[in-house]
Amino acid sequence: MAIRPTLASAQSSRTDENLSQPERVLSVAGGSALLINGLRTGGIGGALQLLAGGWSLWRGYQGRCQLKAALAHTPLEQEWEAETGWASTKLVSRSITVNKPLNEVIEWCRNPANIGPLIPWVDSIEQVGEDSYRWTVRGPGERTFSWTLIQSEPDPGRALRWNTPGEGVWQHEADARFTEAPQGQGTEIKLVLATEPPRGAPGYAVATLVSRFTHKALLYLLRALKQQLETGEIATSRPRNGERDFLFIHPDHRAQADEPVATEPLEGGIH
Repeated sequence: MAIRPTLASAQSSRTDENLSQPERVLSVAGGSALLINGLRTGGIGGALQLLAGGWSLWRGYQGRCQLKAALAHTPLEQEWEAETGWASTKLVSRSITVNKPLNEVIEWCRNPANIGPLIPWVDSIEQVGEDSYRWTVRGPGERTFSWTLIQSEPDPGRALRWNTPGEGVWQHEADARFTEAPQGQGTEIKLVLATEPPRGAPGYAVATLVSRFTHKALLYLLRALKQQLETGEIATSRPRNGERDFLFIHPDHRAQADEPVATEPLEGGIH
C-alpha cells in the first residue's frame, strides 16, 4: 500500500497574492474606466458600474482574486493528483504536536469512536466491517450525507489512512503520519484531508466554497485532539452543530440502534 510521506509533511504554499503584474494593471485600468463611466451614466446602471469598478480596483490593489483562488489548484494538490491519478483534488493539511508517546497517540487514533465526537458535523459512525465504517455527516443546508471509509495502516505504527473504496463520485482520503517530536516532546501528527470533486474546475470551485473542512476547521480538530489526549477533556465553548449527540454504532449493537424505543444508552456509544 502506497505511502505519501512528501504529502504528509508538506504545507499548502498558497500565498495571499495570486494575480500577476499585468493582471493587476488590467484590473486597475478596467476598474478606473468603469468608475468614470458609472459617474457619467448615473442611475441604476451607473451604480452597478461603480460597484464593479470599485471591486476591480480593489482586486488590482490587493493582487488577489477570490474567484481565481477558488479555481486554482495549489502545488500540494497538484502533487496529490500526480500520485493518486485523481482528475481534481481539494486538499487541506495541518500538523500539531501532542505531549504523549507515539504508541499511545496512534492507538487512540485507531478508534473512530474517539475521533467522531471532535468533529461537530459528524452525527454518527457505524462499523460495517472489520476495517470499514459508515460516516454520517451534515453538509450545507444541514443536508445529511454518508460515506463508507476503509481504515488501514500503510506504515504500521507510523501512519493511518481512511479512504472511500472504489472509484465513485466524491472520493475522500485522510492520511495521518505520526513521528516522535524532537527532544522527547511527544508525538507530531501531520494530517492531510483530500477529496476528488466531480466535473473538473466547477466541482473544484464548489468544493472550495462549501466544504466544511477548511484549514481553520482542521486546526480546530487537531487542537481538540491534542486537548483530549493530554488532559482527557476538551476546553471549548464551541457546541456541536444543532446540539446533536455523536453516536458510534458497533456491529454487535446495530439491532439495538434500529429499535424504535431504547430504554438504555447503546453500549459503546459516546454522548
